[in-house]
Amino acid sequence: MLDNYGGPERRHGQRFPFANSSPYLIRFRDSGTDNFQTSTSGNIGFGGILLISDFSFSIGDFIDIEISFEDGNKAITIVIQSTVIWIETRNEDENNEINYHVGAEFNIATEEESETLNKFIEKHIL
Repeated sequence: MLDNYGGPERRHGQRFPFANSSPYLIRFRDSGTDNFQTSTSGNIGFGGILLISDFSFSIGDFIDIEISFEDGNKAITIVIQSTVIWIETRNEDENNEINYHVGAEFNIATEEESETLNKFIEKHIL
């Protein structure tokens, strides 16, 4: 089976577009650093996320993905360590600037991370 990029399907689970069909803002950083940068995401699944960024990575890089959302009146933030498993250079914006589509696999460490991620996906999928 081919994925949207014309290569072999690498996903282990289903990915979901965001409910409003527009990219969702995500913050990320190289693991072990304090400096978060902002990116957008086109889709997310229980196993990983697609980041769309102007920042380049290398396959195998560890990055922390920060996702924030509202659950009722409560603000929830989760930071999940992830591994870059693929990267593709794109030239998509109106200014002909290069951006990167980055596939990151979640390294879920705790049951709480898993439950919070599940809440986020349930709240933001179609």
